[in-house]
Amino acid sequence: SNIARALAKAFSGESQAVLQTGRVQLVSTSPVTSATLREYDLPIAAEARQYTMAGVVAALVRLAQPHGAELTDAAQGVPGHVEQQRAHQEAEDIDNAHPRKRTAAEGHAGSQIQPE
Repeated sequence: SNIARALAKAFSGESQAVLQTGRVQLVSTSPVTSATLREYDLPIAAEARQYTMAGVVAALVRLAQPHGAELTDAAQGVPGHVEQQRAHQEAEDIDNAHPRKRTAAEGHAGSQIQPE
């Protein structure tokens, strides 16, 4: 993974030392990314099971839970909420990128509205 290599190369010796202490932890997006980071001796604290943003969020939520603790209902819903937000944003981006023409019905309805 080129992004993982670039990230690993960007870390200074001090940054790598902080990662080794566990004070800062890395969450990987996939097994391929994890393997690449391990080539640079960077520890992986968690890995996404789904290779999406929602999967990374789920890995972060699991990482934040004490060992053996069950995820709360709220925490379980976080990845799904992230995925819904992403889908909504993509749809909004598409709508904003392509101004649509008003249909005849919309045009007619718009002319019927009287200002107060």
